[in-house]
Amino acid sequence: MNIIGHFSDVQYRTIKNINIVATDVKNDCLIYELKLDRLRLHSVEFFKTTLEKLYIKDELELDKSKFDKRLDFFDVEYLGKLNLAKTLISNDTSFLTLSSNNIKRNIVNVKNRETARIIKNSFEQQNNIIEANKYYAVEMKEREKELKVWKNPLDWLVFTFHMLSSNHSQNWIFQFWWILLISFFYVSVPSDHSFCEGIYHRINLGCDLFDKMANVINPFSIMRKGETLNLGMLIFKVIIAYLIYQFVVSIRQNTRRK
Repeated sequence: MNIIGHFSDVQYRTIKNINIVATDVKNDCLIYELKLDRLRLHSVEFFKTTLEKLYIKDELELDKSKFDKRLDFFDVEYLGKLNLAKTLISNDTSFLTLSSNNIKRNIVNVKNRETARIIKNSFEQQNNIIEANKYYAVEMKEREKELKVWKNPLDWLVFTFHMLSSNHSQNWIFQFWWILLISFFYVSVPSDHSFCEGIYHRINLGCDLFDKMANVINPFSIMRKGETLNLGMLIFKVIIAYLIYQFVVSIRQNTRRK
């Protein structure tokens, strides 16, 4: 089953909506080169389906549908939010060029966490870890939306902190600046000065300040005999250790192999 159009500046395309409902297609299905308002494949079972060079403005529905062998998106731009929560797809599905903006190659907007998980899992099965990590971050953001501070205060706090500190392990720059900022704050407040006095006291001692920052950034430094670890230093070391861990993870997210 093929539905094929083509883009042209002068030719008016009369196909604006495609509705395929309760249909079983044993062979290949190709929907190619169309500008649509809606594409609805509801309660269908297709063997191999290719959606290529499509612009879909309002709705892409795949509810209660099953794609037995493959479902491939090639240069598909969808402006809405994709929902795959009620769709059965193969792990061989290709989402690589499905986006919310083909020019900028943005990843597609998803309606729920399950959709992000399905796309992430598809990329993982294909060993495309870089793209899988992008949808992992989307999955975590959707999880945040599900958490309510009054119902899940601890989970909400952990997810929020994870997002603010590392954008769910996707942005190493976050950790780099957090490490510098917290270290600067810590060494700028001596025990015998207020914060403002501490900053003023050290404004002409830049080298000394950065030396101290470099020293305290190491969360695993060995304490000498007789030294004590106060609560403030303990909390600081725990935070720095976490940020360094996230810093390493964030860098590896875009470079590691499975």
